[in-house]
Amino acid sequence: MILDESTLDFQISQSNIGRYETIKLTLDYIDVFKQSDSYKRLTQIEIINKVLGDVLCGFITKKTLVEFNAKMKKKDNKNK
Repeated sequence: MILDESTLDFQISQSNIGRYETIKLTLDYIDVFKQSDSYKRLTQIEIINKVLGDVLCGFITKKTLVEFNAKMKKKDNKNK
């Protein structure tokens, strides 16, 4: 999903979560997403669009972020 300014405003206004929660989830998810292999192939704009789109469509929630973080920690512990 490519988000321009008007689409972004509309998507945020239609979202079940508020503006600030959207931004917080997006920033937190960017940190998690950067640990994945698919991150390396994308430009910064593509990363932001992907992550923000996932947050706005409801794919990423606080609960899923906790689950992703737990999986990444387990993966890191196995690599040590």
